Amino acid sequence: MKKHLILGTLLGVLGIQVSQAQEKYQPGFVITLEGDSLRGELLTQSSFANYKEAIFRQGDFIKTYYPFDIQGFGYVGGRYFHQLSGMDSFVQALVLGYMSLYKQDNRYYLEKEGEWAVAAQVFGLKSIVEDVSASLTFMDCLDEKDAFITQLDDKSVIEKVILYNNCKNSSYRVLRNELPALEAEFGLTGGVVLGQLITKEDVDPRGIMPDQYQTWDATFGLSVMLEFPRTSENLFVESGIHWMDQQFVGYTEDVYFNQTDYHDTQIDLRYLQLPFLVGYQSSSFPSKFRFKGGAVFMAPLETSFIKTTDIERNGLLNRGEPAEVWELEPWFLGLSAGVGYRYELGKFAIGVEGTYTRTLDLESNTLYSIQLQMYSASLQFIFL
Repeated sequence: MKKHLILGTLLGVLGIQVSQAQEKYQPGFVITLEGDSLRGELLTQSSFANYKEAIFRQGDFIKTYYPFDIQGFGYVGGRYFHQLSGMDSFVQALVLGYMSLYKQDNRYYLEKEGEWAVAAQVFGLKSIVEDVSASLTFMDCLDEKDAFITQLDDKSVIEKVILYNNCKNSSYRVLRNELPALEAEFGLTGGVVLGQLITKEDVDPRGIMPDQYQTWDATFGLSVMLEFPRTSENLFVESGIHWMDQQFVGYTEDVYFNQTDYHDTQIDLRYLQLPFLVGYQSSSFPSKFRFKGGAVFMAPLETSFIKTTDIERNGLLNRGEPAEVWELEPWFLGLSAGVGYRYELGKFAIGVEGTYTRTLDLESNTLYSIQLQMYSASLQFIFL
């Protein structure tokens, strides 16, 4: 009876729809150990990380609740977190009903008639289906073909619990679909880049170009990150636009009997960098580790490849005129990978990031092969 009372309270509170605007505190509620609902505001903790505490505010009164202090808490029109008996952390509710389904990190939990067990656990690309106590099996209503969990993802496990509740003619509520399908974050990025132009010796037998140019430059830009809360708490896609202005200068000498050639080469690259990356981020809060990789398109705004050759023969120096060697490609393509760390502060986040990028050839001339590799370190200011 108490379980149905709590479920009814949740259905009423969660049914209210509010603006999805990101704020430091969002309208929410806590459910006391006695089953009463307290309305107020909850500190926004994104990416499903509300496993250890709930920071609740009513006017000027702020209190932190821990798992043994309350039965659960939730955001109005959004996520709900529950405390299973005996656990020292909260779990996120996916389905509430005669049989309820919860999730925390890589574990799914089933609860029925006050008893619960770990239904399934996922380790990376491998999945392990754990034993479920007899009182929590589906076999008291479903036939043998439908009674076992065979696929370990939110959609499949939710469908199994729904099938069981329907079989029991019991009401239920799916909370997962109340999460937004798509969330966007915008960030300002600034940092330093170590750029290196690399030429291959086997296609430059005379050595009139240096093996490697190197330059340090500043970069800045705007980044956009898309998250998919309804699908995954960890997956994200990132793009944006970054300004780059690099100047590479190289020098070589060639000696032939009584003649020495001095080659000064300058390559200027001013372009916009457009990354298209897919990444994975940890579920922890407020700090997160992030990994990403993908393709990078580079749209040149202005490029030049100038070489000046001075010739010294029998002690006499003949100075040459700067000459355009050839035009570089109208656009560049490369691959990029990076690792980062961010710390969330309510509606903002501060992040640091390191990336490595390597392009394909910057030109189509068959005599030379020139590729650009970059090591960058940047600071990010993100609007959540």
